[in-house]
Amino acid sequence: MMYGLLVFFTAGCSGENSEDLPDNVSVYQKYLVAFSDSQPTLAYAHFSREKDTPLKDIRLTGGSSVKANGKDMEFNTLDRNAIFGYSYFVSLGKDETVSFAFQRTQQKETRMWVNYAYKEWINPIHIPSTRTTVTNQEMIGWTGEKIAANEELEATLDNPNHQEEYTVYYGTLNKSRDGVSFDKVPKGKYMLTLKRSIKLETKDNDTPAKGEIVLVFYDKKEVIVEEQTE
Repeated sequence: MMYGLLVFFTAGCSGENSEDLPDNVSVYQKYLVAFSDSQPTLAYAHFSREKDTPLKDIRLTGGSSVKANGKDMEFNTLDRNAIFGYSYFVSLGKDETVSFAFQRTQQKETRMWVNYAYKEWINPIHIPSTRTTVTNQEMIGWTGEKIAANEELEATLDNPNHQEEYTVYYGTLNKSRDGVSFDKVPKGKYMLTLKRSIKLETKDNDTPAKGEIVLVFYDKKEVIVEEQTE
């Protein structure tokens, strides 16, 4: 069932500096790359002592750093691009390949790990150009393959004109995994966003910690939600 959610974009709630970590503590790498044909490529990163701990992040200090395609990633960028669970972000234009270079400076040595993400690894998804309106309970399709068993879909309607806080409405994927519908969305102007994603393992790790890379393909389009007619 679709529901409304009041969202506050915060990246990290608590954490520690990497320069305070003992050398024998491994760091988990968590990356996300969002590719698109109509929007910029967005890169995200998160570091932690333990896997799947989004509220406990490690800030890279004392010479440690992370870069995406050679660009420094900013820590805790609290804007509309923020995603819960990721504390580093950078926008990369229309790049179709992203390399993450994580450098960790320790007491005895400095080490670097490099992991890659490619646009061709994720199936595309596009909102048809003819889609200008949305009606509650209407099945909305897209251009592209249906959502595979190892993929996830996130479909949202939100109003980006609200600066401080706003409501995001989440859609529900149908059983055949080729369409999504919304329910109880008030009429008005919204941004429709479709994101398909797949989760992969990082290849270059601060062992024994094995990280992950989430690949996303997304599309956005302004639409009008109309009242449902009987």
